[in-house]
Amino acid sequence: YFCGMKWDDPQPCSVRQNCRTGKHEECEGFAEGEKCFAFTDCDSKAGGGHDFVPKIPDETPTVEPTGSRMPSLAPLPPGPTKIPTEMPIGPPPPLDRSDDPTDYWFCGIGIDDTNQRCETHCPTASECPMGEICYF
Repeated sequence: YFCGMKWDDPQPCSVRQNCRTGKHEECEGFAEGEKCFAFTDCDSKAGGGHDFVPKIPDETPTVEPTGSRMPSLAPLPPGPTKIPTEMPIGPPPPLDRSDDPTDYWFCGIGIDDTNQRCETHCPTASECPMGEICYF
């Protein structure tokens, strides 16, 4: 499932948001009309959603007059810095690969869901429940 304004959204798959639940509300641009689409050409196994960067909320301070004082016309000091993110920038560091075949091939709604759960092993890719895909 990937977010977009339409099923065949012209944005490259790498920057489209992966909406793992399949619900429109999961899309960051839902208020602007973005929806969650199934069966797009995007595939998280092929890098779909890899370069998606969530929007950071604007935290510009506001000045409200209090009592009978008029607000100052002086410019406001610079606002707070943006919230730090735990999302890495760029590809993750290389991992030491395991030779154990049971360390690979698990079912999930998307690659992130699969990596978090690692529950259903699918060595033949036919073990996944409906709506899930077997990921390496």
